[in-house]
Amino acid sequence: MIDVALETWGWSLPGAIGLQGTGFGGQFSEARQRRFEDKIWELTSGNLAAPIVTFCTNAERFTGYNLTHRLVALGYTNVRWYRGGTEAWSLNGLPETELAIRDW
Repeated sequence: MIDVALETWGWSLPGAIGLQGTGFGGQFSEARQRRFEDKIWELTSGNLAAPIVTFCTNAERFTGYNLTHRLVALGYTNVRWYRGGTEAWSLNGLPETELAIRDW
């Protein structure tokens, strides 16, 4: 699970990885794209069929959706967008844990 951590308050879904800025729209610079690809490759051990769930704060934010498209463009085949994000998770009383933002 990848939390794009756009408006994070430090808490997220258990097991989520915070990759701040990965869900911005538009193209990345070549260097930034390369760093992004390397980080995703590392996280998935190069498995293009690895299950990946992307999300952000709520259904009004499309950064998780943007990240989904970015991953599919890289060839990942098992990518899903959790539209409700951390807001829906929290409203349903589900457990949250501290989010560790990772460098990329």
